[in-house]
Amino acid sequence: MDLIGLYLVASAHELSQRGSRDDPQQSEVYLDGIRGYFASLPPERYPVLISMIAPMTRNEGDERFAFGLDVILAGLVTQAGPGAAAREPGPEPAG
Repeated sequence: MDLIGLYLVASAHELSQRGSRDDPQQSEVYLDGIRGYFASLPPERYPVLISMIAPMTRNEGDERFAFGLDVILAGLVTQAGPGAAAREPGPEPAG
């Protein structure tokens, strides 16, 4: 499972591309481009993504990173299914 590792690397790369945290104007210019791209997507095809533009592009400290991590973890929990936390880890039963 390399999803979380990939997210960490992608987040670090994005931060390096946005420039210094000391220059909020430069960060906002970068994020405006991201917002514009998402807003250009067809809303009938990507309604959830478009509805989440604001939280995905907030520029408040580590909020964006935490938001993305929450999305990944919620997705993993959903994929695991009900009662997954109570199950013992081990091999999948033969089908």
